[in-house]
Amino acid sequence: MSAKEAMGHPWMEQVIQRDMDKSKYGVSAAFANLKSFNSDSNLKKATYTFISQQLLSKKERDDFLQIFNALDTDHSGSLSKEEFLAGSKQFFGESLPEKEVLELYNQADIDQSGTIEFGEFVTAAMKQDELHSIKKLQNAFNAFDTDKNGSIDKEELMKVFEFSEDYDLD
Repeated sequence: MSAKEAMGHPWMEQVIQRDMDKSKYGVSAAFANLKSFNSDSNLKKATYTFISQQLLSKKERDDFLQIFNALDTDHSGSLSKEEFLAGSKQFFGESLPEKEVLELYNQADIDQSGTIEFGEFVTAAMKQDELHSIKKLQNAFNAFDTDKNGSIDKEELMKVFEFSEDYDLD
């Protein structure tokens, strides 16, 4: 049995669902956080991505992985629009209009690739107050300020994020 087949086994899906229900970041909370996610600038997107990928505890990361895996029904490692829509219907019925769910999906697809990768999901599904916590923001600033002079310039940001065409800081 392959790992993909094992993840799709009914017993494994039950275990994931049970653990997800117990999770601090259950699906309801994740979708609520997605609704408040706003990444209107490239710097903001990059900062949120850094915080969510570099500054989460193991437990936080594991909680998000359980939710992500429950939504990733084809076990591809990314969420399609169809999976996202099906997940919202499974957990919320028709209470969230499809148009609103698609808007959430498009916002969470930070790189606009057409799918939501795990890192994008975590970034969008984190509580905004956790993304904005003084400790996490200070740690992010310290990581960006590579020359430790108390300010961050474009070159430092480019080093930290290894920017490509995906992010335009201008």
